[in-house]
Amino acid sequence: GDDGRGGGGASASARSSVVMFYEQAADLFYTDHSTAESNKCLLKVAQYSALGGDYQKAIGIYEKVAKACVDNNLLKFSAKGHLLLACLCLMCCSRPDAVQEKIESYKDVDFNFDGSREAVLAESCARAMEEGDVDGFTGAVAEFDSLTRLDGFKTEMLLRAKRKMAGGDGGELSGDEEDLT
Repeated sequence: GDDGRGGGGASASARSSVVMFYEQAADLFYTDHSTAESNKCLLKVAQYSALGGDYQKAIGIYEKVAKACVDNNLLKFSAKGHLLLACLCLMCCSRPDAVQEKIESYKDVDFNFDGSREAVLAESCARAMEEGDVDGFTGAVAEFDSLTRLDGFKTEMLLRAKRKMAGGDGGELSGDEEDLT
């Protein structure tokens, strides 16, 4: 079992090697017309890239996979989860107003995203970031987590976004991960 963290504590060079191997695997699966397996590898590339701070690469992958899911009857309901991950990465690297704009554009990518709990979490967190409302951010996360348990990766991205909002260095979090909810 992978707890969702995906090697968050791995060194930069180890993470870089893992990303390279997953990218190669994704290419091989794609060449072999195994799109689902290719996408699984790409999602690992996105996760490791985000953990390493390459949010733009991760965002691009999450958007690409979400768009592919929307066109597949078996996968269309997973698209909103990928769009949420893109939003979480955006919160770590973009201005809150840019995050809000992107959330709106994601509603056009996947009609199921609009009004979903994933979209509500993203919108609430982005709005709280824009207003500098740490309590509002924490409340939105706690509400989502009470219905759908956040995995380690989502928790890490939300912590990074909260630290960014609180001043960029972790500020009042004091490294206490339990302070997220």
